[in-house]
Amino acid sequence: MHKLSARHDSLGFSGGRENLVNTIDQVTFNSWHEVSLQHYAAGDTLVQCLKNVLASVANAPDRLPDIMVHSHSTGHGAAIARRVRELFMDVMRYFFAGGVGPHPLRYVIEMDRRYFLLQFSGTEPGFVALDSNEALMAYLSKPQESYVPVVFDQYALLDDLPLRAVCHASEPDNIQVFYRVTGETAKVWVVDELGSVFCWQQGYTNRRFLLVPLLRFLENLIERRQLRQLDAVTDVAGVQCYEMVLRDSQWRAERRPDADSNVRLPGLDVQAIGIQEGDSQVRFDIFCGDQEFTVQEYGDQLIPAVAHYIRSLRQSDERYPVYLTDVHLPHDLDPQIYQQHIQTIQYLYYRTELEDLLNRHL
Repeated sequence: MHKLSARHDSLGFSGGRENLVNTIDQVTFNSWHEVSLQHYAAGDTLVQCLKNVLASVANAPDRLPDIMVHSHSTGHGAAIARRVRELFMDVMRYFFAGGVGPHPLRYVIEMDRRYFLLQFSGTEPGFVALDSNEALMAYLSKPQESYVPVVFDQYALLDDLPLRAVCHASEPDNIQVFYRVTGETAKVWVVDELGSVFCWQQGYTNRRFLLVPLLRFLENLIERRQLRQLDAVTDVAGVQCYEMVLRDSQWRAERRPDADSNVRLPGLDVQAIGIQEGDSQVRFDIFCGDQEFTVQEYGDQLIPAVAHYIRSLRQSDERYPVYLTDVHLPHDLDPQIYQQHIQTIQYLYYRTELEDLLNRHL
């Protein structure tokens, strides 16, 4: 085995990020002095063992077991044993803090060039294996039934420290906008009222053009919820803005005033109204000011028609993006389920999809 980088994590060792844990023998000694043995030799052995330990602890969260780990691997045994014990103790501390639980959270482990997300359903632990950073971000953006924060293992996502800082700063019942500017590019994260995380990159000219369209969209959404007073998330306090900055070698989320949201940018109001027809995917009628473009009239040519109309209104041939000011979603997004409560993250997903389609045709 040759060490190709400075990475010393036993679950993602060296440049190849190799998991040094292959097989596990779990010996359990209970209060009745009974001894049981379980052998893990195939698949994701460490996560399987961790899942079984968590299931056992969920039955008595006020009595966390003492975890002892031994490894006889030549050259790395002590480091492997220490790393595995630290992982198990850290996971238990989060899920069973205060001697109760399991608490609602999503715990992310990076191991063997993959990501594993641990989460309880009631008292049953489960895990999802994700093969890439893109798959992880897609999973973190999924809607939740209640506020579920994201917690990272100490070695997870060390090549994306801003994301770790974003999730650490997450708060329930708030919509939080985080952004990081790098030259002519900005990365934006939105953490919604239930802890779902949505992320994208876009061109950057100034803070005003970066934030005003997004803040206006989110405030339109909050205002509509308050008017309806039917949605469980009407208690959302508002939108908070943070800039991700590197200070003293640490990424921090620094609050920024959102006064820009009161500034109107010149341009056209572009709204999308979602329509669910049978078991098909949701489709959208689009309104550009007073001009209406309906699925019924334009069919599959709706997006090109809208793009052509917007282009015809512009004073020059300069290409710049269009932003939706509002999106309305039907409560039967899933044809099988009536959704009374639609999360902010779902509106952002469809806003981004529609904007990408329009901007490709501009």
